[in-house]
This record gives sequence, C-alpha cells and structure tokens, in this order.
Amino acid sequence: MPLDFELVQSSIPVLSSTIRSAVSEVARLLSFVNTLFWGVS
Repeated sequence: MPLDFELVQSSIPVLSSTIRSAVSEVARLLSFVNTLFWGVS
C-alpha cells in the first residue's frame, strides 16, 4: 500500500505539468480562434 501511495505522489508533478501545458495550448488556440473571428467580422 505505501508503494502505491509513493507512486501516486511521484506522478502528481508530471500530471500537473501536463495539465498546465494542455491548458496553455487550449488558451492559445482560443485566442487564435478569437483573433480569426474578429478578423473575419
């Protein structure tokens, strides 16, 4: 059981950095789409 807990604890930073980069990618995409939308209209 302690081994599982350690595994989870060690994977949290990787997971959070993956989520953070995914969020920043989505934000970049949204701002691009927004720019495109305003450029069209």
